[in-house]
Amino acid sequence: MPQMKRYANKDDGILNLVQRLDRTLDLPEHRIITFISARSGEGTSTIARDYVRVLEDMVDHKILLIDAGKLDESYYDANQGNPSVTIVETVAAGQELDKALFPLGNHTHFGRWAGEGRGRIAATKLLNNNKFWDDLHNSYGTVVIDAPSLQESPDGIALAAHADATILVVEAEKTRQPVVENLRDTLDAAGAKVVGLVMNKRRFYIPAKVYQNM
Repeated sequence: MPQMKRYANKDDGILNLVQRLDRTLDLPEHRIITFISARSGEGTSTIARDYVRVLEDMVDHKILLIDAGKLDESYYDANQGNPSVTIVETVAAGQELDKALFPLGNHTHFGRWAGEGRGRIAATKLLNNNKFWDDLHNSYGTVVIDAPSLQESPDGIALAAHADATILVVEAEKTRQPVVENLRDTLDAAGAKVVGLVMNKRRFYIPAKVYQNM
């Protein structure tokens, strides 16, 4: 396969993750996938963005990256996006979701979930708006959510509850197992479907069935 050759020496870990989620998990044709960590700085944004980058070369369907983590202004500068234009505020104003999105490749878009410290009521309403999430499912082949860590905001848990699959991101040799288990248990209690774990800075994927027996 051409993709295998292209990524063999570049990013085996992310390619492996894309293939596992696409081929081995019982996910719907249109799916939402959330990446989340227990603490800030564990590399969730890097994993989510790399996942989207690799995925775009492997599928033809529309992809959306929702940036809900800590704001990285350099990312928006590099991709000509405007983080002050957010999904929450755009939808709350009665505008189409597309107004809050920016191109990121041939068939991928990205957008900022909400402004920091603003629009809490609007964000809560959108999190509880089932029609919004149904429309999101129907409009994109894959929606990837770069969620805020549990340490930063409870919104990450609420976002993951709408996903078809949630991946825990753990910084290798930094985060203690009880901290990760607390995140997993919190996600389980919210109804999120945890399917595996990525050891960041090793790019090693651990399926949920294996992790739960650790």
